[in-house]
Amino acid sequence: MPYQHIVHLVLHVLLLVASIALADAVDHGLWWISMAGLCGAAMVQIGFAGHDVEHGQVFRNPDQKRCLSLICWNLLLGLSARWWEEKHRAHHRDTHVIGADPDLYALYAFDTQQAKQAAGIHRLFIRNQHWLFWISLAFVRLYFQWLSLIFLIVRPGPGRCVELCLLVLHHAVFWFAVCSILPQNALLFVVISYAAAGVYMGIVFCTNHLGMPYAPAPQHGKRWQIAHTRNIRTGRIGAYLCGGLNYQIEHHLHPSMSRFRLRSVATSTRQLCHDLDMPYHEQNLFAALRDVHAAFRRVSTEARQ
Repeated sequence: MPYQHIVHLVLHVLLLVASIALADAVDHGLWWISMAGLCGAAMVQIGFAGHDVEHGQVFRNPDQKRCLSLICWNLLLGLSARWWEEKHRAHHRDTHVIGADPDLYALYAFDTQQAKQAAGIHRLFIRNQHWLFWISLAFVRLYFQWLSLIFLIVRPGPGRCVELCLLVLHHAVFWFAVCSILPQNALLFVVISYAAAGVYMGIVFCTNHLGMPYAPAPQHGKRWQIAHTRNIRTGRIGAYLCGGLNYQIEHHLHPSMSRFRLRSVATSTRQLCHDLDMPYHEQNLFAALRDVHAAFRRVSTEARQ
């Protein structure tokens, strides 16, 4: 059902444009700050669309998939599509394996061994990572842009020039638009929108796996994906805000299945977990965030010893 994905993408592109165009519609600081936050939220929703494209949920034709991926990631978000694709494929291949899953960033420590091996400033960071993690989410979008730029510079590959040109075009159009609408507050608008996008995206993605048991080594099969993945219990509005990734177990079992169909296979997935004698990990958002924080805090405590 590609039309649902296309409609979703178009609506959020319009929301992104509107959040910038209407930033000075009301002469009040809270208004343009709200528009900056809305801009960040629209960016994340476009990122969800790009995620769906990479998984082949929209188009199976390689040329169509590549074209839409470049639009979502490079043109609209200022990120390298090839960088995201390689990073996300590695995540699905080595889900929650310390040292192999690229979503387990080296800045943080996830077990006792990592905490004890850290030294200097890094060890000091790990000692306080249970609260620094949440602050660092505000810089995720900027960090991803930096990583993807470095990736394109040092990793020659097909379409590198096209990707770089689209990145330049993205920043030229985005900054020109913001500076034209809000000449005096352009930088603050960008900072707030980037921070909002990072926090929003970080909260959605960290609850998918963090706080769950880690895999000792790369594995294969349904048991592995189920054991290290968590669903978020929510309603339809929450599912929209999570980009469908609240059904993370179903997504890992059926990555090419449209996010709009994941809910329909939740019952059969529960039965599969029952048949495998495995728990179907599902929590509400606040319980999941609490567990993520507790996991970071345990390692922080160990780093102080």
